[in-house]
Amino acid sequence: MATSAKARRPISAPEKRSTSKGKAAIDSAGKITHELAVTHSISKAQGPRKGTATEPSRTLESTQEKRTFAMRAVNSASQGLTTVIKSGWKALSPENSVKRSAKAVHEAFGMATSARVALEDLRSISPGDMDVERAGVSVAGKLLSLDMYSHALDVLSDMHGRLAVLAGSDPVLPISRRNFKTPSLLGDVTAVISLPLPSSSSTPMDTTLLLLILTYLSHVLIALSHCLDSASLKHSQLELLALFSRRLYDSPSLLRWIPLCTQLLAKQRDALLTRAYTALTSIPSKQLGSAESVFRIRIYALMCLLRTSSSTIGPMTFWDQVVKSASSFAKSASSKDKQEERRLCLVVTSLFSELLSLVEERENKDEFLHGIAFISFCDAWISFSKSADDVFALSKVIALVQSPPSAPLSDCDEEKLLRAVAKLSLEDDSQGEKRGDFSGHPSQKDGLCASLARATTLLSNLDRNDGVGEGVLNGIQETTGHVREARALASSEPREDYSQAVIRTRRALDKLKRVAIKVLDPTEYTQPLGDTIIKAVKELLLDIATTMEVMLSAGSAPDDYASLLDLFFVMARTTLAPNNPVLTDAAYNLLSRAARLLRPHTIDPLPSVSRETFANFVRCLSGAFHALGGTLYQAGKYGTAIRFLRHGCYVGSVALRLRESCDAVTPGDGQEPQKVGIAGACCSRLGAYDAFTESLSSYVFPHAVVELVRTIGPAGAFEVAPSLKRAAIIIDRITYMAACELLRLPTQEDRRCVVGAILERQVESLAGSLWKPDVQSVVAELLSDCVMTYDSGKRPIRRAGVMLRVMELAYCSGVVDTGLRLAESTEEVKALLSSEGVGLDSSLTHLRALHSAEMHLWLALHAHREVHPQQSTVIIQHARETCRILRTWIHGKPTETAEVKQSPHQVSVARKARGKTASARAVAATTRRPKTSKLIPATPKRTRKSDVLLKAKSPAVSKAEVDVMLTRKSTRRLISLINMVTHLVGFVGHVILKLELLQVARQFCKHPLIDQHEDFVQLSIQLAHEYVKFGKLREAGGVYKRSLNSTQIQTVSTETRILLHLRHAESLTKIGDVNQGIALYTEALQLSESLPTDGKETSTADRVYSHVNRLRRTALASSVFAEIKLSQDDPTSSLTGFLQAIRLWNRAVNMLCHLSSREGSGNGTPAPSNPFDVSPGSGKASPTKDENNSFPGSSSVLHSARTFTNGVEWQIAEGLLETTLSLARVYFRRGSVREAEYFMREAEQLASAINAPALLCRVLTMKVELELQLRQLDAALITLRTATASLDEITNLDVAELHKLCGERNELMLQDKDAQLQYAEALKKLEELDGLFSGLDAHTRRSSVTFSSPHNPARSLEPPAPALFSAVLRQHIWLLRNDIGDEYESLLQKLSHLAPLTDIQSEERSLLAKLTLHDVYDHFQEDMFLSSIRESVLSLPMGISGDKSLFMSTSAQVIMRTLTDAEKLFHSDLTSIAHRGSVPRVREAASSLALIRSFQSSLGGNDSSLLVANLLDTCANVTLRREILEVISYKTPSKTRDDFRWPLLTAGVERLGDSKARRKGTILFNSDDDTDEQSEDRLLTGYWESIRTKYQQLSFNLTSLAQSKVANLPANWTIVHIYVTEDQSTMFACRQRANQLPLVFSLPLKGRREAEDEHLTFEDAISELREIIRLSNESTKSAINVKGKDQSARATWWADRMALDKRLKELLESIEFCWFGAFKTILSEQVSVPEDAMSVFRGRIDRIFQQTIGAQGKKQSTRMHLDNSLLECFSRLSPKCRDEELEDLVYFILDLYQFHGVQVAIAEVDVDHVVIDFRMALEEHAARTRDRIISQEDEHVFLVLNKSLQEIPWESLPVLRGRSVSRIPNVDFLVDRLEFAQRRRRLGNQTSEQYNGRTRLDASSTYYVLNPSGDLDSTERRFSPWLRSMQEVGWDGIIGRAPSEQEFSHALEKNELLIYFGHGGGEQYIRSHKIRHLPQCAATMLWGCSSGLLRDMGEFDRIGTPYNYTLAGCPTLIANLWDVTDRDIDKLTQAVFDKMH
Repeated sequence: MATSAKARRPISAPEKRSTSKGKAAIDSAGKITHELAVTHSISKAQGPRKGTATEPSRTLESTQEKRTFAMRAVNSASQGLTTVIKSGWKALSPENSVKRSAKAVHEAFGMATSARVALEDLRSISPGDMDVERAGVSVAGKLLSLDMYSHALDVLSDMHGRLAVLAGSDPVLPISRRNFKTPSLLGDVTAVISLPLPSSSSTPMDTTLLLLILTYLSHVLIALSHCLDSASLKHSQLELLALFSRRLYDSPSLLRWIPLCTQLLAKQRDALLTRAYTALTSIPSKQLGSAESVFRIRIYALMCLLRTSSSTIGPMTFWDQVVKSASSFAKSASSKDKQEERRLCLVVTSLFSELLSLVEERENKDEFLHGIAFISFCDAWISFSKSADDVFALSKVIALVQSPPSAPLSDCDEEKLLRAVAKLSLEDDSQGEKRGDFSGHPSQKDGLCASLARATTLLSNLDRNDGVGEGVLNGIQETTGHVREARALASSEPREDYSQAVIRTRRALDKLKRVAIKVLDPTEYTQPLGDTIIKAVKELLLDIATTMEVMLSAGSAPDDYASLLDLFFVMARTTLAPNNPVLTDAAYNLLSRAARLLRPHTIDPLPSVSRETFANFVRCLSGAFHALGGTLYQAGKYGTAIRFLRHGCYVGSVALRLRESCDAVTPGDGQEPQKVGIAGACCSRLGAYDAFTESLSSYVFPHAVVELVRTIGPAGAFEVAPSLKRAAIIIDRITYMAACELLRLPTQEDRRCVVGAILERQVESLAGSLWKPDVQSVVAELLSDCVMTYDSGKRPIRRAGVMLRVMELAYCSGVVDTGLRLAESTEEVKALLSSEGVGLDSSLTHLRALHSAEMHLWLALHAHREVHPQQSTVIIQHARETCRILRTWIHGKPTETAEVKQSPHQVSVARKARGKTASARAVAATTRRPKTSKLIPATPKRTRKSDVLLKAKSPAVSKAEVDVMLTRKSTRRLISLINMVTHLVGFVGHVILKLELLQVARQFCKHPLIDQHEDFVQLSIQLAHEYVKFGKLREAGGVYKRSLNSTQIQTVSTETRILLHLRHAESLTKIGDVNQGIALYTEALQLSESLPTDGKETSTADRVYSHVNRLRRTALASSVFAEIKLSQDDPTSSLTGFLQAIRLWNRAVNMLCHLSSREGSGNGTPAPSNPFDVSPGSGKASPTKDENNSFPGSSSVLHSARTFTNGVEWQIAEGLLETTLSLARVYFRRGSVREAEYFMREAEQLASAINAPALLCRVLTMKVELELQLRQLDAALITLRTATASLDEITNLDVAELHKLCGERNELMLQDKDAQLQYAEALKKLEELDGLFSGLDAHTRRSSVTFSSPHNPARSLEPPAPALFSAVLRQHIWLLRNDIGDEYESLLQKLSHLAPLTDIQSEERSLLAKLTLHDVYDHFQEDMFLSSIRESVLSLPMGISGDKSLFMSTSAQVIMRTLTDAEKLFHSDLTSIAHRGSVPRVREAASSLALIRSFQSSLGGNDSSLLVANLLDTCANVTLRREILEVISYKTPSKTRDDFRWPLLTAGVERLGDSKARRKGTILFNSDDDTDEQSEDRLLTGYWESIRTKYQQLSFNLTSLAQSKVANLPANWTIVHIYVTEDQSTMFACRQRANQLPLVFSLPLKGRREAEDEHLTFEDAISELREIIRLSNESTKSAINVKGKDQSARATWWADRMALDKRLKELLESIEFCWFGAFKTILSEQVSVPEDAMSVFRGRIDRIFQQTIGAQGKKQSTRMHLDNSLLECFSRLSPKCRDEELEDLVYFILDLYQFHGVQVAIAEVDVDHVVIDFRMALEEHAARTRDRIISQEDEHVFLVLNKSLQEIPWESLPVLRGRSVSRIPNVDFLVDRLEFAQRRRRLGNQTSEQYNGRTRLDASSTYYVLNPSGDLDSTERRFSPWLRSMQEVGWDGIIGRAPSEQEFSHALEKNELLIYFGHGGGEQYIRSHKIRHLPQCAATMLWGCSSGLLRDMGEFDRIGTPYNYTLAGCPTLIANLWDVTDRDIDKLTQAVFDKMH
């Protein structure tokens, strides 16, 4: 059976690993022999012998003996070779050869031969035994280490056939290597480098066999490479070299096997591949003819490097080696034969291509495909490709240079490209540019010209018969990139060779241009080339034109201009398509570019161009314009032709003038009159825009249209009348062209009704583009015209509707005054809607109420946007008015007014009323810029066909249907506005009004005229969610249930159903119905999977909002998942869900901000502030100017019509804020203060940025709660005042919360009366809110349905915010505990009637438990014997045992029953909150249980010492125990999670790594490093997995708490818990040792002794200690000011230091005496005392107290005996102790007797006499046990301290001074470290029976950081020489500079000891989470000031650097509790290291 893997070496025997070149992975040959012996059942396999063992001493009689002898021979030879290796001898080293004797040389070669023979014998005896081949490869590895390559090759050749069989191949003939010079044997010799690959159908190979094969193949390459490296290569050896190079590629050699070995560790593969690389690159090229073979071998070696992991080889080094190898090959293989040179170049390009393929398979391929070195490689490749005429390679490398490919070309693509360029050949440059030399490297310009030349050849050789493949298209597209490079070259800074480069590039471009133009000529090809090719060529020509423009300069020749003009003309001609406006515009733009080039308007010729030539250029340009204009004219496109012809006429006139001014007259074309005539004809036509306008002007609007507009409104007319739909399309087209394309302003029509309708239709058509600033300007003008169109007297309702659109535009654009002042507009809208006369709008009176409601909604939104000084009041006022108006409209009869019809006479009169009012003119003057008024020409009379259509089709639509359609259309915007204002009302904190608004909106949606079911369900979801937040769970359940039922009847969108299910699941989770919540969540998940992932939105805004909605859904799902997990007592998974949600919310914010930045781009109008900007200085909501910030969306608002209409911005803001608060709350409960503070700060900034005072108050209340827990009472008061001021006198839940927090603060300040008043006020506010909620109109709230949860009918009280209500009740009840009356009973009854929610029930049990324990204290005071129990020392075990059961009095029985009730309540509370409850509550419950158990034990209850010990451990560092679960998930890399995927509730916990059991057996032949890494990874994975499982399954029931945690600890370890209760009245001291019951003392800190004046209180001790530390810190800082020569100052400074030392010493002595007294012996050293001595001591103590008790108690006391553990503890007390300490013992024992029913008259006891007797007993015991006490060897004490005791230096107490003491967070963490140490020992085959708790470290694996800040010069001078000297044993580190975070992290993870000499604990160099997330951590010494300080966090557990290292798994940490001078620390450090030596 195979042995286990080798473990890390201990510190006692460090061994340096060999790094010799070519060394193989070798294990002990002795181990091989032993393993073979076990495998073949050899009972007595002996170890290795000295010398050789080739001759047997006697005849071998059996096969078994032969096998044994052969194995011994292998073992002996292997051991001998190892000895030679250690001696340093090398076969090829002359120096070592001289030192070694001939005998030694003979022995080395003899051992090699012996091993080979013995291995052959073993193969013949045991064929197919893999262990034989493993031994063989080990021997070969050692031979390679000795440079005995020929012998190693012999051994490996023998293995070849055997390994082939093991790999699954047929047996092969043995390979002979006797003669390299024999050609027939060449194939045999090189055959050893390969092994047959297994078939694809075969089973996967074992990892051991794979590693064996890889090691063999690597060794073979090493051996054969060195055998080929001889002094002179002969002809046969040259053939061998060539054959070797071919076999490397053609046969299954090492590289072909690597992909099959993915199971192996990366480190193993890397080691083998790098060794192979080193050997292969050592082969020289010394003779002509070997260069090609050597080059192939070197490329193969480089391929080996590419198969290694990412950290093995860097890109720059790799590409440098490739280029150097190619350059060397080029120089060595130069040939005059062009064909041979081309063949060699093809070899290079082919191998380069293979290298690139391997690079693209690497994980870090992006690093390889960038950088200077890679460009150099590409340059070399270009050179070789050009020389080889390899077009494919050239294309590929150019593509790489431009943009490295993300994936390699497929075989299919490669074939197509090769076929397409098979007939191509590169031509030399026409100007005689020389082809790149074979050994040269082209420059960047040469490469560019070569690329352009290649493209020219490609286009000129297009074969029309064979068709064109995709490769040609790709080539053309690549050429476009090269042209752009040429443009960049031309525009770059001139250099020395700049002009020449531009000339060469221009020449290449001109050639390419001419060839490309020919491609556009269809007559050149019998078969069309295809639109794709033509399009690509045109794009190429455009880029060429642009580049040629850039290249033009003042000295450009006329030919340059002519060439460019010709290109423009050809492109314009070939681009023009009369029926395609886009292409026509493109053709015109091309000619315009030519015109700009010539500048004909200046009449001045171009530089370097003569006037005659310039005139000819202009004439040609004129002809080009006229030619294209004529083409359009012939096609009937007159409107389009006009601009061509006009431009052509103008340019032609310039040409004529130029011709007349020339001396030599240039002949004209004689066609100018004809061109002018054509232009005139075209001018008589109109363009597209004019044509549309003319069409609309000629449209006959019948009288019925006017009547229809007046009846149902402008917007509805176009929807209802079918005859107007075509007109609507024309209007939309004209409007879009004018606003977005031509930027024209709309004109004013004379007929007001029709014009108004058209204008409103135009505004409506631009609603989707309203987010564009330019469109906003157009809409403003349209609305201004519309306002002037509608007369206030005749069309007041329509005018009011337009004014509302103006208010909307003002809000959306962020500009308060858009020509209309808001206040004036409001007054006018009110006047318009309230006027008695409605003129022509009598049929629209039913819209009055809706317009009025919309006006109030807009006013509320504007008040918020403007940050109105009284915005809360204004918003609430307008929201209430909206509710009133809508409620009236809902319950009124609006349909009656809609049925009123106008007479024809009224319509006629209305049509004649067209004059402007003064108001309208004033509005026009303020809304529009001044412009000339234009009269609209009269429309010609035509046949009124539209009237006929209207009369024929209008009756099909009834008036009622028209009313419904119009009202629904008008209310969509109103519902969206209600949604927005609902959010705003919530932002200002009026929750009742928010509920009312939602209720009214729901009823509004259900109105028959509205009937918007989708909106109704969405509003219902919002209402139910608000009910849940308000605490009305039954009402919420009813709304959810009805909504679910309605979705079964009427269809709603999938998105709405998902939202409904998620919100309902969240609600059910909050009431405890988790299973139903999970079911609904699962249904929502299934629905989400049916949604399409890619929307079909066309506009950018639509796509953004679609994506934002998806983000919002997933974020909500993650939050619901988190709530479910939290209810399942899984806060870690809950945090995961909330963190995913907040990432999604932030992504949504970023997308909206990105859209905002797009909106604001290119507009000079100041953008409003970004509501999501939480950067410093972003508090204003409406800044006056833009602030360009580099952060996305930090300077502009999320702003568009859709944004504000749908309220997406506010929904995202509210969701982000709620999730942030949820995260803060979870972290707060977990006790992670820093994380909670961070998220509270983020929430506070966000609430301020979005101007949400109520949300800000909510954040501040949580902040106050945190500050109270941190005991920052002054800061809490300031925050309370800020929060109160933000509410603006609004009554809501936050007001009650603030009163509660004020009460808590008063309670902490011992102001109980004030606290009671605050609690009463909080209850009053909650009752007021409940009354307001009940006062909502009855008709707006249907009767609630019983919520689907197991509610108890008796618990019917459901106040607002039941959790808050319960908390206030509990706090108030607790303050009244000493004043029980009617108020107390009333509050207690209310508490009992609350709904049975999980958290409320838990908190109720906590209160009842505290009250019950308080009753126990009252009973104590009433009992004469037990009244002093709280001031007495209690012990567990109970202290005294007897042979008779304890008799308890009646009062004692009552107390015991009460204690039992309290215990049940506290334990129930502990089990429910242990995982997710607040830390103070967990600590309080556990410590109260410990105290109760101590009382019960003292009163005769069962021994509970083990339970109490575990309860005290539970109290210690609760937060750290919770954080470990989150930290473990970061210990090892995990798969990247897609945040878009919903969390799965059914998924199991994600594991750290592979959980499979470790494979049996070991890999024999891998290196030590590989074995260590593999074993270490498995060790860490298994360890952290077990820790995760342990803490997930951690139980806090009584059964689990009663189990020992220290049973498996070493016997020399002692665990001591010291815990002070929250009221600082009691201190627990608990001692635990393995296989012993714990000993617990409950020590009162007050009232224990009569002389209370001398007693040291806890508060006084802490105050004194902090004062000493403060003075010490000041002294430390002032040391720098003490000069060395100032003796007086030095003496004073040292005197102060000595005084502080003495003061601290006295304080620690006082702590020991006052707090522990005689019971300090619980901390005494562990010893073994003879039993006879203890028996005598017991008898002596019994006699003393029998005499003391007297006759009345003597009889009973004779049956009572002190517990052994107590007796042993008391015996350790020194006889010289103080009398007060002995008095403690006397009173303690007397109390024990009295508590156990023995009557003791304590007043009659002579305590002084008993003390004397006790001291004598101690003296006698000390004398009796002198020299007989045996101390525990290597004892160590672990202290577990609660948060209040961390800053005390317990290690310096007199009883602990000089002993080995450590601190641990709790026992669980110690057990975890022990488990890790045990796992590591088992990994190293070390038995655990003798384990004493010490873990040996590898001292060579040490890292140091000395003086990283550079200001500790003395420290550096002291330690730097020593540290540098330690580098010889393997130490490494940094001196005098700051380490990077990566260096620090790597040092902690990869070393076993880290020593830090610097300031603090290194926190400035590595962040805390980086330490926590380490998978393993070195033992650490932090020799900095206060490096071990744990910050006081009030009621939370302390935090600090030590706990970061604890979570990282640090085995040992040495740190300082406070500041010390550098010299003191240096002395201490030096002393520590001196002692370690």
